[in-house]
Amino acid sequence: MIQGSGMSEQSELAKQLKKFIPEPASYLVARFLIDRNSQLTISRPRKTKLGDYRPPLKHAYHRVSVNGDLNPYAFLLVAIHEFAHLLVWDKHQNRVKPHGHEWKNFYRELYTEYRDCFPIELMGVLDAHFQKLSAASVNNTVLIRRLFHFDSDEKITFLNELNIGEYFLSNGKQFKIVKKRRTRYLCTNLVNNRQYLVSGAAKVERVEL
Repeated sequence: MIQGSGMSEQSELAKQLKKFIPEPASYLVARFLIDRNSQLTISRPRKTKLGDYRPPLKHAYHRVSVNGDLNPYAFLLVAIHEFAHLLVWDKHQNRVKPHGHEWKNFYRELYTEYRDCFPIELMGVLDAHFQKLSAASVNNTVLIRRLFHFDSDEKITFLNELNIGEYFLSNGKQFKIVKKRRTRYLCTNLVNNRQYLVSGAAKVERVEL
């Protein structure tokens, strides 16, 4: 957990952040967390989401979480997605749609601020992505592949590349895709027959049954 509230030294907070995000972005994110009295939690890997935002309802601070298994560029993009939700809450609270034009405007503004923190290889696909935003930070295969290219050179398959009715492995468990719900997929676990919503950005292994 990285806490912005009460931190007197931006450099100390930035030092903690460098483990997860590109170094040039660490001071910007540290300043954001301090100014907005925010807590950033490094979450365990989650298949259903890459990050989330919780408003200061039961706590005195904003809470943002991002999956800790993401590479620095994917982590930063997810973080600014959630920071945009924070800015929307500060200005509008729950009076507007979660991914309405208010969120899109803040998300674009944040991307402009952090744009130079991404490698030049990502600039084209990121710029195209921000010209036409949808609800998810990483909602198309091209962007996902470019981001996860910085993880490994191994071939990666993402859930949103599979078709309805196909089977896949995730964390050693077998699933069948039932239907798509916006950016997530309703999937059935073939062992316990329970259904789960899984992010289209989840890395999976296609199987034939």
